[in-house]
Amino acid sequence: MSPGSDEQPPVPKRTKKEKLKGKEKAQPEPEEPVSTGIPSWAWALLADSQPASCPPVFTKDAKYFFVASSASVKIYSVATTRVVSTLNPFLSNAAKNTLSSSSTITGLLISPQNPFQLVTASDDGCIRIWDFLDAVLLRTIQTDITITRLASHHAHKDLIFVVGKGGKKHSMSHPSLANRFKLFRVSIVPSVSPEEPVHVERYQHASFGSSVPSGLVISPSGASIVVTSGKTVFVIGTEEVSGPVAEYQSPDPLTCLAFHPTDELFATGDTDGIIRLWYVLDSRGPSRKNGYTIDRRRTKAPTVVMHWHAHAVRGIAFSPNGTYLLSGGEESVLVIWQLQNSHREFIPRLGAPIDHVTIMPQSSGMDAGYLLSLNDGGLSLVDSTTLKVSRTFIQLKRSSHTSSPSNQTSAPLAVHPITQHLVLPSSHPSSLQIYAPQNSELISELEVSSSNRVSRKDDDELEHARVTHAAICPNGEWLATVDWRRGGSDFGDEIVLKIWRSTSNGSWVLNSRIDKPHGKEPVTKVQWSPQAVLVNGEDEDAGEFLLLTVAENGILRTWKHQETYDGEVYWATRSTFSYRKQRASDAVWSPDASLIAVAHGPSVTLWEPISNILIQSLACAEAETILNVCFLGASGRYLATYSGSDIITWDLLSNTIVWSYRIRLERQILVPHPTEDSFAIIGSTKSKQRPNDTLVGNFTKRSLIAVFGSNSSQPLRSYSVPFILRNALWYENGASRAMTSGLDDSPASYSLLGVTATHAAVVLGDKVDIPVADGSDAREIGVGTSAELSSLTQPSLFTDIFGASAFASLEQRGQSSNVETSRVLPAAVGAGGVDLALLDGPAHLLPPISSLFDDLMKSFTQPHPIGSEDEDVEMVDAEEMANPEPLDVEDHSTKSESLHMRKAREVDGEEMTLFTEAFRTMLANNPSQPFTPSSKQTNGVANGHAPHSNGKANGHHLGGKASSTSSPAKSKHKKGLNGLSTPLRASSLSETSTVVGSPTSTSNVSLSPTTGQKRKKSST
Repeated sequence: MSPGSDEQPPVPKRTKKEKLKGKEKAQPEPEEPVSTGIPSWAWALLADSQPASCPPVFTKDAKYFFVASSASVKIYSVATTRVVSTLNPFLSNAAKNTLSSSSTITGLLISPQNPFQLVTASDDGCIRIWDFLDAVLLRTIQTDITITRLASHHAHKDLIFVVGKGGKKHSMSHPSLANRFKLFRVSIVPSVSPEEPVHVERYQHASFGSSVPSGLVISPSGASIVVTSGKTVFVIGTEEVSGPVAEYQSPDPLTCLAFHPTDELFATGDTDGIIRLWYVLDSRGPSRKNGYTIDRRRTKAPTVVMHWHAHAVRGIAFSPNGTYLLSGGEESVLVIWQLQNSHREFIPRLGAPIDHVTIMPQSSGMDAGYLLSLNDGGLSLVDSTTLKVSRTFIQLKRSSHTSSPSNQTSAPLAVHPITQHLVLPSSHPSSLQIYAPQNSELISELEVSSSNRVSRKDDDELEHARVTHAAICPNGEWLATVDWRRGGSDFGDEIVLKIWRSTSNGSWVLNSRIDKPHGKEPVTKVQWSPQAVLVNGEDEDAGEFLLLTVAENGILRTWKHQETYDGEVYWATRSTFSYRKQRASDAVWSPDASLIAVAHGPSVTLWEPISNILIQSLACAEAETILNVCFLGASGRYLATYSGSDIITWDLLSNTIVWSYRIRLERQILVPHPTEDSFAIIGSTKSKQRPNDTLVGNFTKRSLIAVFGSNSSQPLRSYSVPFILRNALWYENGASRAMTSGLDDSPASYSLLGVTATHAAVVLGDKVDIPVADGSDAREIGVGTSAELSSLTQPSLFTDIFGASAFASLEQRGQSSNVETSRVLPAAVGAGGVDLALLDGPAHLLPPISSLFDDLMKSFTQPHPIGSEDEDVEMVDAEEMANPEPLDVEDHSTKSESLHMRKAREVDGEEMTLFTEAFRTMLANNPSQPFTPSSKQTNGVANGHAPHSNGKANGHHLGGKASSTSSPAKSKHKKGLNGLSTPLRASSLSETSTVVGSPTSTSNVSLSPTTGQKRKKSST
């Protein structure tokens, strides 16, 4: 043994009190760092690992909504489906860690005092009030309550109602209530003095047991509070803290709660999938029976039962008018109940179980909708009119199936070598997701194996196919996956090797499917050759990338692609080899793809991949069964192995052991550095440690990460993290542009990227900083680029007449001046100096409309400048004048041509004058013409003919070919439009308008401003 293996003083053990403290925390909450002498490594999650415990909340105008994300709040824009701001009370990077954060938001609501303020409650007892428009934390109310639920009502504007544990001064007189959940009301009135204590009152008779309450709501009248906990419904009056409490029993544990918007009834969902409507209230609070209030009497209540869900109901909500009830759960189906007749409508296949249902309020320009919070972290907005998903808010999905088979010790993880996109486990075990850490964007989701995502038949969860391995070819063209499904008594396990080919748009298409690539034996390793292998040995251009698979029985196979007579490519076995029928625990390619190292028991064999010839065998008498093997550095001179108790490093040039180190870990991973002669070993500790295990502490929920070099047995670095890692790899910081690592001082910086036991993606390093995405920091709502604002512009009458391209110059002017607004709304400064964003403010703050009318109309009708003389123009001959082109209508189907690549049509002031004179003449010629049934317009249709739309009159283009009877009028009209002669006289306008308005007219008079003798060339 080398000097690096000398014994050191044992690490102090944790006390019994510390162990019990760790057991009290629910999974996946990690234990606090223990005193082991090993520092904790900085880490950060790529996405939230836990679903929010509270539903999202919309603003009053329904333009934004808030979603709790650990200790912060993300503000989403409904129009752009993106995060526009993030409210985080903690500024340090360590506070961003979801798993280690000491604060989790448990309640969200709009302040009853101010609709532009957001109130949050967290389990650390803090109630925070935010100005979400300016992203400013206004006030923090510190309590000694572990808050789990939050509610408010407009009838009690100065109070916030919370449910939680704690309240020392409220529990001292009743020690039995210390660990029970209770109801409190907290005053949010600003205190006069900072020393003034927070006013908190406890409802004396409202105690809900030790289980976490599943719901807290207030009646529409504000007279009653309803709390559900376990199988019990508690009804409490809001006015008196010492008032009575009515209790009602449910056959099954309750999971969700919602109040009717107008009536005094509420709905609950339970674990058996049953929805109940409770009629136990009146306008005064708890219902009266025989002249007295039901005081803590467990009695049956009048209810209406509705049942469709096969499993627990997770989210429930009433429509704004109270006509419909919406529910969702594990089935990934939104059920819409019509309360009058119990008629049901379904919106199925939403992709993941539904956790919360939030009603989107109806506002100007937006229809009401239903926001669904999915268990995988996704958000879907359903249109209440079409009952279809209208918007999806995509982010990195978290796994909703954390359970895994006992023999699955790894998780799929790969990096695309060209795009640096990550291949990670998705929300379903049979799928993968492609994620771009550069801009924190989910690229796509790949369903490797088709699985039933609708529901399970019994209480036991269905056995799904699970993706166990994923590897991408170094040229980025091929992706290899292995999915496995446990078999039953009548059939064996299903093991499938699939090879996917990349397409031009970045998606993956299945190319080859190989069922049971190693027979009944599970596949334990899948790896591509790092470089192209010269299979033929003659032509250097004939190199091919080979795929290596290893089975549990020790048989190894290489795979190569072949072509059919039709030129179709498929993958097939190239070679098969094994070593003395011994089991192979691991295998790896050398960096130059010239060798394959295979671990067999206490030895390692080296193979030549072309001929499958055994070159050498390395063995160590002191080593146990070797579990992991890897080459070090870019040269591959050194080979590192781990046998479950010893790390051994070999020099392949001298065939000697360089050093060894004794350490005992389980679930170990060897991660070689891509450029340096170093590697990291990652593993969790066993419950019983030997005295000479110097690096590991006596903890079970943490992982040890030790970094070794090739020439020394002393670890370069050693860290611990509070979770179990199932897979890891080095990720180059230059590709991600933000992740930094302190493992080495080399110019090329790398971070360690891992997948935890719960399939959460984490980044580890001395200095971890996740790439900053748009809206990841606190910012004022509405401050964005002009491109974002222009994408939100609502169509108006002017854009319908002239087309959006007619106002391109106005948008360019707004971009050049960097106009900023205080709301995410289409805003610009008009030519008259009017800031259109002013019109979005509250009514009592708006200036008189009479002072804005003239300037506002000028901003709409301001003539655009005519092009300069040096612009390229073309003359129009007489034939083309007689056959003018129709109005220019934007073609959104042609996406290859962007708006800024073509010249915008400019609106001349004379055109507006012509329209004004034409409309005035039409009204002046027939001032008293009575409306007859033949000329009466109904729904915009006159005399059975459709009105003019998109440049058409009576079914013909306005710019279409004119008949010979109307050519004189048309010729005069065209001159007026181009400014080549004086405007048309009133008589001629009247004459042409009569012809156009007549249903029997055969003339098609063109009012198109694009016709004339001289015009700009159009790039279209």
